[in-house]
Amino acid sequence: MRKGVAVLIGLITGLVVISLVEHMGQMLFPSVVEIQSETNTQDSVDFLAAIPANRLFFILLSYFLGSFLAGAVSVIIVRQSQIALLPGMILFLLGILQVVFIPHPLWFIIFSLSIYIPAAYLGGIVVLKIFSKTKNLT
Repeated sequence: MRKGVAVLIGLITGLVVISLVEHMGQMLFPSVVEIQSETNTQDSVDFLAAIPANRLFFILLSYFLGSFLAGAVSVIIVRQSQIALLPGMILFLLGILQVVFIPHPLWFIIFSLSIYIPAAYLGGIVVLKIFSKTKNLT
């Protein structure tokens, strides 16, 4: 039960962070093209082609930070590094859904899908290192 709650809270944390950082990117680097119809694939392709590289960087940064914090929060609750992989895997699956239904450049698909699981695990490892250091200090 505790592991499930840890994964859920970590996942929610990750999704909130991803949304906030992506929103910052949208504010800093607004798009010049708007999608006219959600069902028109060509509009989506035109929209993605017009996105500045800086904004795509913010999207990748949001995936890294969200995954990192999702793994970290999960490990804070359970104190086992392996639990960090679960929110990373769920975010990875959500990322696959996103690139399947919304066309993206190939380079972006490769980079974005390679971020989730390693970043979540890294977040878990960092938290465990911090806890082990503070435990040794007391």
